[in-house]
Amino acid sequence: KGLKENNPNLIVGVGGCVASQEGEAIRQRAPFVDLVFGPQTLHRLPEMLEARRKSGKAQVDISFPEIQKFDRLPEPRLEGPSAYISVMEGCSKY
Repeated sequence: KGLKENNPNLIVGVGGCVASQEGEAIRQRAPFVDLVFGPQTLHRLPEMLEARRKSGKAQVDISFPEIQKFDRLPEPRLEGPSAYISVMEGCSKY
């Protein structure tokens, strides 16, 4: 909160599985928070930042989009497996 008071251009975000459960309640408790997003909407972060900059209004996106988060994946560069990835998003507490 103090950092935000000293730098009004600072954008404060809260993200993750708890943020997706709490949503707008985070903003009610901490009105200085500019962005609230869940693990399922991390891919929308650039758009949320831009919307916040343009409108000056906080952005809350805790939705669970079905497939659009995979629309921006880069084209494969190697043949066959090249890395291990996590198949879980968020935490397993909710």
